[in-house]
Amino acid sequence: MEVIYSHEKYRSGFFSSAIEKSLSNAAGAKKILEAVSGRKLGEEWSPIQVNEDGYLKKRAFESINTKAKTIIYLDKDGSKKTTGYQEGEVKLDWRIDWPARWWLLGVHVEPFGRDHATRGGSYDTGEALVKEIFGGEPPLPVPYDFVNRTGDTKKMSASKGTGIEAAEVIEVLPPEIIRYFMLRFAPQKRLYFDPQNGVAHLIDEFAELLAKEPKSKLIRLSRAGTKPVVSQVPFSHLLGSYQASLRDTDKTLDVIARTEHAEVAGKQAEVIKSELNYLSNWLDKWAPQEIKFELAKDIKATNFNNSQQKFLKSLAAKIKAAPANADGEWFHKAIYDLQSELAMAPKDMFETLYKALIGKTSGPRAGWFLFILPREWLIKRLKLEA
Repeated sequence: MEVIYSHEKYRSGFFSSAIEKSLSNAAGAKKILEAVSGRKLGEEWSPIQVNEDGYLKKRAFESINTKAKTIIYLDKDGSKKTTGYQEGEVKLDWRIDWPARWWLLGVHVEPFGRDHATRGGSYDTGEALVKEIFGGEPPLPVPYDFVNRTGDTKKMSASKGTGIEAAEVIEVLPPEIIRYFMLRFAPQKRLYFDPQNGVAHLIDEFAELLAKEPKSKLIRLSRAGTKPVVSQVPFSHLLGSYQASLRDTDKTLDVIARTEHAEVAGKQAEVIKSELNYLSNWLDKWAPQEIKFELAKDIKATNFNNSQQKFLKSLAAKIKAAPANADGEWFHKAIYDLQSELAMAPKDMFETLYKALIGKTSGPRAGWFLFILPREWLIKRLKLEA
């Protein structure tokens, strides 16, 4: 992709020929705009804007000198002023500017928001102007619908606080996911984006397609020119493992390597590391509070009843006697072994455990979570001492 900045083009004189064509046939341009748009333009209408004190102003046009590359216009008081148009002091009105770009840049395809595609709208006027004023051909129109936040009936709007800055999006979503989100449906379909609850589904959907159809056109376009970032480990599994590992990337890989995704963890370790960077940003910026967790800073015995306290202290005693090489499975079994001993329902045991560790009633896979926690700290916490 080549990025072209219009202000640089205006200042370099690139638009001079388009300005000359527009001003030499200003009456024709006005007639086209009125006929196609169906609205009457005032006598003061002009195809240009003039730079006055650093601001572009709509000003009435008087005459042009193509040899000197200057124009005469009327300022706000009706006085005649002269200015050049080779160095960006004159800009075409946006309805004229758009077809001028098509002509000057040789544009063949033009995507634009559906608001420009209405009957008599800016594409229709541009189509007539590029043919009759500039002698060019209009580009193939590709109107697209908007991106809304899920639940909103109107498009994202920065001014109304419903928008999301592009700079923030690329910190949270891998490039291939952004492209996938935009390209998976036809342009004319409205897209709905849920930064809190929709990201996991979006990434898992992409990973599923990647596994089933790795050479599909959608995958190829989504990944074009970028290093793969999305692994084939389900997002929810990554999320739980990463938080259970206290956001330690190496420990997360170790946890995943002990699950049914061990083979993927081995083959895609570098991809997973990159994906975890985005996941971490998502947790910080967009993730709903109910799925985030961290170790509780302290614990109060008075927050637990007698049976809960007995369970925690019994588990602490088991863990204190655990072999040095005890893994997640060992810890998982240790919890369940207390079920018959204490006559406590598994649901109550796990809720008590999560409450003691992270202050919530649910969390990551308990066995592997206990396995990666510092052993001495864990024993003290379960004894309600830390």
